[in-house]
Amino acid sequence: MRVLVAALLLLLACAAGSAAAAGCIPGKGWCAFCNLDLTRCGKCINGFSPNSAGACRKCTPHCITCRHSHLASTCLQCADGYTIVKGKCVACKDKHCVTCRSGPKKCDWCGLTGYRFDNKTGGCKPCTTKNCAGCVLAQKAKKPFEICFACKYGYQAVWYKSASANCVTPCKIKNCAAGRCYSDHGCEVCRDGYYQTLTGTCKRCLVPHCQTCASPDTCQECAPGYIFGSGRRAGTCIKVTGPGHFVPGPQATDRAVIIHDMEAAAAAAASVVEGV
Repeated sequence: MRVLVAALLLLLACAAGSAAAAGCIPGKGWCAFCNLDLTRCGKCINGFSPNSAGACRKCTPHCITCRHSHLASTCLQCADGYTIVKGKCVACKDKHCVTCRSGPKKCDWCGLTGYRFDNKTGGCKPCTTKNCAGCVLAQKAKKPFEICFACKYGYQAVWYKSASANCVTPCKIKNCAAGRCYSDHGCEVCRDGYYQTLTGTCKRCLVPHCQTCASPDTCQECAPGYIFGSGRRAGTCIKVTGPGHFVPGPQATDRAVIIHDMEAAAAAAASVVEGV
């Protein structure tokens, strides 16, 4: 009997630490980066986190990064449209809300969804400007009015002696990112999978599964679910494989910061029209 129990315990220990025992391989077992001695996974792809044995285990639904324990999995960061409640991801009440860190019922940011944050309801209200992706309300003006600061994909922002952009003119640069096409200085950022040429146009990256590239064959960031290869596959994007499921990660994190800056700039512009 003692021999049987010992054998069962040994099997459980081997199963829990199979990844560590077998050695860590980047791109396998949902692992993006291994530690220096290749015995444990240092960073898993979004939606997975290392357990105590150094193997990647999936987080709870809609969770991007989490912390595993013997009893449960605690989420540390949720996907867009969700917030953490008791270690789990709960959907924001407003379906157009991007972040609701204060709780499911109160939206913090509506992003470039064609909606703006409404202080009265705590939710998202549609932008009134046609084809507008991001807008704010100039509340300090004598008569509050809406300022559009970013247009939807395929349109360029045009200002006609107004603080608010007009979004009816098609963007002259194909594959320019949403909210980054302007009538006065062209395209600022190309959409995912494209790079900006010296002439200001957007051309497709030649590296398969590349999300951001500096030139046709120089990838800077791989698409979700892919990592940079090594050795003979250096400079390429290889698919991360393993059991479980993949939750798309917020590769928009850096872009979100840029959008927040754009929104802040629009709000600042709105404040100077207090006497309007």
